[in-house]
This record gives sequence, structure tokens and C-alpha cells, in this order.
Amino acid sequence: MLSPTWQQDIRDANQLDDLLRAASVVTLEGPDHLAELAGQLRDQAISVQRCWHEAAVTPFTRLRQQETEQDPNDMYVRLKETVEEFTRAARTHLNNH
Repeated sequence: MLSPTWQQDIRDANQLDDLLRAASVVTLEGPDHLAELAGQLRDQAISVQRCWHEAAVTPFTRLRQQETEQDPNDMYVRLKETVEEFTRAARTHLNNH
């Protein structure tokens, strides 16, 4: 089901482009443990973005369930958690090197 703020959610999906670009750089340049987290982050961001774009196409209908059958709000929460996990790992790596 769409959130009450679906229009803002769709605008926010475009902001994920910056996140996707940054994750791609880390995936390519490493280090390996951060590249793996960046890949997970990229995959989750793409899933959230796809879901939000679908909402833009059909804003007044129930969202088609994703292949993973996950709730869009749960997907977004997991994305935020992955961003936090990546940030902690990157901070630790940078502070130790």
C-alpha cells in the first residue's frame, strides 16, 4: 500500500541516484569488505527506487508485489539500516588507515 506521502517518496527516489553513484565507486575501488557492503547497498537502493517509480506510474492503485514480496516500507527501512552499517564500516576503515 502507498504511504500517505507517496509523492515525496517518488521525489526521494531520484535522490537515490547520488547514493547509487557513490556505491558504484566503492564497489569498483574497494576495499573488498566495503565493496561488498556497497554492492548490497546498491541492490537495495535499486529495489526501493524501482518500487517508488512504480508508484509514480500507478499512484492510486495497490503496488504490485515485488519479486521478493517485500513491503515497500520494509525495503526502505532496510535500506536505511544498510546505509548506517556501511557508514560505520567505512568510518572504522578510514580511522584505522
